Amino acid sequence: MNRVDFMFKKLLSRMLVWGALCLAATVSLPGEATPVLEIKGSYKKSPPPRFDSNLYSIEKRLVQHNEARDAFQYQLSLRARHELKDVLLVESLPEGVTFVEASPTPDLMEGRELFWKVPVLANGAERIISVSVTTGSVGTFITRSWVSADAGVSLPIMSDLPAGLQVSKTCPEYAEVGETIPFQVVVSNTGNRTAKNVNVLEIPPPTLSMGNFSPQVGDLKPGEKRVIVFTGNTQVKGRHTNLVRAFRDGKDVPVEARATVTVVDPAEVNFAKMSGGNFPVGGAATFRLVLRNDGEMPMRDLFVTDEIPAGLQLVNAAENPVVTWPTHRRAGSLAWTIDRLEPGQMKMLEFTLISSEPRSIRTTARVEGFAANGKGYGATARAKEPTVWRDAAQFAVSLVPGASSVQLDQATDCKIFLSNPGAREMAMLEVEVLFSDELKPFAVEGVRGAKILNRTVTLPRIGLAAGESGVVRIRATGALSGEGNVTLRAKLAGQAEVVEKVETIQVAE
Repeated sequence: MNRVDFMFKKLLSRMLVWGALCLAATVSLPGEATPVLEIKGSYKKSPPPRFDSNLYSIEKRLVQHNEARDAFQYQLSLRARHELKDVLLVESLPEGVTFVEASPTPDLMEGRELFWKVPVLANGAERIISVSVTTGSVGTFITRSWVSADAGVSLPIMSDLPAGLQVSKTCPEYAEVGETIPFQVVVSNTGNRTAKNVNVLEIPPPTLSMGNFSPQVGDLKPGEKRVIVFTGNTQVKGRHTNLVRAFRDGKDVPVEARATVTVVDPAEVNFAKMSGGNFPVGGAATFRLVLRNDGEMPMRDLFVTDEIPAGLQLVNAAENPVVTWPTHRRAGSLAWTIDRLEPGQMKMLEFTLISSEPRSIRTTARVEGFAANGKGYGATARAKEPTVWRDAAQFAVSLVPGASSVQLDQATDCKIFLSNPGAREMAMLEVEVLFSDELKPFAVEGVRGAKILNRTVTLPRIGLAAGESGVVRIRATGALSGEGNVTLRAKLAGQAEVVEKVETIQVAE
């Protein structure tokens, strides 16, 4: 049973005795208070009932009543004059008075008794309770209040801690071979007494050139600290850990700390841009930026940018870059942030552009960042070849035989008409002509470098400027009687689509 419950039962038993005494007067017991509030049929403002002690004060006052004077609201105020614990506040309503509500709600109701429990009430704190009641008849009614509480006392006990040393040591995570490495040692007094004759001993490994030293720090007052900065150097790659110890008078066992630096070759990052090629106007060109850490230390806070020339349209971009959109007259840009790139790690950034008109571009990408040893890094990358958007090349071709029939061993010819009806681009044509067994080609006129292999004629690559045309003549003889076929196949260089034309020449005996 806790203290409040115990006091509640104790006070409840007392109230049963008090209830047997039909008194309209105030009862006061040591450590308890019974202020009363008189509710009359007519409201008259008067000084509120009050009780004061060295532990608390309790006061009651009527707040309001209705016009019929049968509904009343009053307040009960308890103020602590000392820190109170296990507070029990009881409000007793007489016969003829009916409880309506209270704020805060009572923790317990027992007949006409209302109980509130307060575990702790700080010195100067106040607890206010509002109670609403009604009366069923005309008369004078007296409400009573009781308080039970324990006073809490405290005694501060201060411990005078002896002097205590604390030491910490820091250095960069990475350093380059031969680079000056900064170290920092912080010695502090964490106790409540002065640390006498403090000194620090630095013990580096043999691979670090800095030398043992023992600086005299002197006395350190409570809370005081001393910062010691020194440098080291090494030509040996790998992890190097050195030790620091701090001593003071009266303490045989030192405090110590360690710091480790990894020594590597200078940062090495490979940054390249891959693009280039020829595309038709409206075609999509993909650009790739490749960033690879070929060094031995991480790279961090890398910032990669590339340009979007004016007039081009960005179709998509990987890795969610920040985009400044281009206009017809103003260039845009792409910007990526890479938090960290570990040794051997590669990052590829892609984006796709299209152009609505012929153009050639060759932009430069840039990367900036920091190596793990804090040194800045910057590089640029440019594609080896420009990226070109061209109008689609055009061509027209026709095959016209010299005669519809030919005698055996008689010569005839076939004319090939070629043209480029385009307005801008040159058409590079690849042409071959196949003859069936009834016809045998033997000569080509109008172009140099043609090849005749069996019954196939392969023309050299023919370039036609915009609006240009040409004619090639192939001579053949009748070889076998029957219906002979001549097949022309032509296409643009580098493309798969083939234009085919077929003509027939009858070979007679």
